[in-house]
Amino acid sequence: MITHRLPQDAFVGLTTGPWRHQDLRRLRDGQFSKNLLTLRAVVDGIRRHAAHKDHLAVNLAALSRAQQASPEQFRAVMTHHQVGRWLTAALQQVSNGDKRVTSFDHVAGIGAVALACAIRANRPTTVRVLARRGRILVPSLGELELRRPVNRLLHLQFRTGGARHPAAVGRLVCRPATLRSSMWRPVRSLRIGAAAAAWTPELDDIDPYRAVYGGVASPRLSDSSVRWWSDRLNAAWRLIAARHPHWARSVADVVDAIVPLAAPPGGGNVSATARGAFGAVALNSPTTDHSLAATLIHELRHTVLNGINDLRPLYLLPRRQLYHSPWRDDPRPAAGLLHGAFAFTAVAGFWLNEPRSASPFATFEFALTRSQVLQALDTLRTCRELTTDGLMLCELMQGVAAGWPTGQISDVVARAATDLVVEQRARWWLGQAVADPSHAAGWTDAWQRRAAAPDLAGHRLPSLGPARFRPVQPRTSGRSAALCDAARNLLASGVGSASPLLSRGDRLLLEGDHRAAAEDYQRAISRDRADVAAWSGLVACAPHVGLPALARHPTLAFTLAQVDDRAPVDVAALAAWLAPANAAEAR
Repeated sequence: MITHRLPQDAFVGLTTGPWRHQDLRRLRDGQFSKNLLTLRAVVDGIRRHAAHKDHLAVNLAALSRAQQASPEQFRAVMTHHQVGRWLTAALQQVSNGDKRVTSFDHVAGIGAVALACAIRANRPTTVRVLARRGRILVPSLGELELRRPVNRLLHLQFRTGGARHPAAVGRLVCRPATLRSSMWRPVRSLRIGAAAAAWTPELDDIDPYRAVYGGVASPRLSDSSVRWWSDRLNAAWRLIAARHPHWARSVADVVDAIVPLAAPPGGGNVSATARGAFGAVALNSPTTDHSLAATLIHELRHTVLNGINDLRPLYLLPRRQLYHSPWRDDPRPAAGLLHGAFAFTAVAGFWLNEPRSASPFATFEFALTRSQVLQALDTLRTCRELTTDGLMLCELMQGVAAGWPTGQISDVVARAATDLVVEQRARWWLGQAVADPSHAAGWTDAWQRRAAAPDLAGHRLPSLGPARFRPVQPRTSGRSAALCDAARNLLASGVGSASPLLSRGDRLLLEGDHRAAAEDYQRAISRDRADVAAWSGLVACAPHVGLPALARHPTLAFTLAQVDDRAPVDVAALAAWLAPANAAEAR
């Protein structure tokens, strides 16, 4: 058995960059072996259920012949993202004891892989496959579309020559000519960039397992839509190749498929990778060339981190503890936060090297992403779920961040970025963390009696003891994007955004008028003491207006403000009451 390892120099290089081709090759080699082991586990699971034994034997024999006839084509199919996605879904069902394991789906999946290998090697074969709504996926190549939208088991023969005998009922004959007929819908490939350094990703709009990315898969694209995607990817590629050539080489080495997603109902950019689909990036129509370029680098990093984790585990399972992420409104496990930090470390470097003449937002994007990465790394230091390699990865990222120059960031941009990061963190805690009543009781009692505030020593910030989490509140969902867009508009043109999600206090905060913004937020809180958006904005203002206790303990202040809904909320009095305990803790 071949054992794959990621040496220390490769591990460090893949964290700090630039990436070497041989190290990326190690990751893909690991994916080949992982998929073979996964296939074996899936076959064992099917056998345990004694499901479709005869059909399974036929497909396994066909797969074995394909491997022996052309090891190169067998490897190409087994490392394809469509096969990886299917194997991931199949293994999950096997591991969970899912009854669907006894269905023909995964037996047919093995047959489809064998068929793809045979077609690529131009070798005859016979397999058992499944038509879903009249379509048969041939991974890495395309799909056969039958005349009727049937769901049924088929005996499929691929013939490379000989007499053309008609197929019997329930049997399908496929020849090379079939792949040039109207029955065949190929996976389309794009050619991005110049011939000397071209990137040739697939445009995958047929795989039935695309739902794994979380977004809504785009339907089959028209020829004009394919050209549109080609034009957009070429524009982004030119940008990356011209100013970030090391990332261009890595994108070409790793990203071998673009999976188009439909635009979400509320608009905006959506992108994703899936752990089992190494090399595939799913995304919807990007808004600008810069955003597409940054997204490709961002998702490339997710893909590579998945590959690293397969060879050197970075976090432990099960992932029970949840954490705040600067990029998300929902609580994230340690793995998700680590992925965010790793991906956005590269995005920060991208914006750092983008000239302001190319994008007026480059400096702001760098300052904002830098602050978010540093905050995420600070949280990750406390994660018990990280392995020794996971902690080492964080230290290496910390070293990368320490080397980022900040001289080009103006005071105005730095202040805006810091305020947005502080506001998002406070809103996350205030909107989602629900304090344990047993921990809050002593505080609420002391506040109602106006007795001295309890000792804050050892109090884990910014929560009030152990907390559970509730769903994202609709009234604050989308607020981060609206604030960031308004900041970009303000810094670029001096005019903010008129988004209905933003208040007058928000616009004053973005303009840097913290005192006026704080007053507006306090008026909003006096009208609705549970207004999370007003509280989070006030927390961002707090260090600038003499309310340090509020900035340090937002969840505690918010919880105490809800105690007596008959009396008006006096934020200044609450902050003053917390101040002695906050000062003692700081000492």
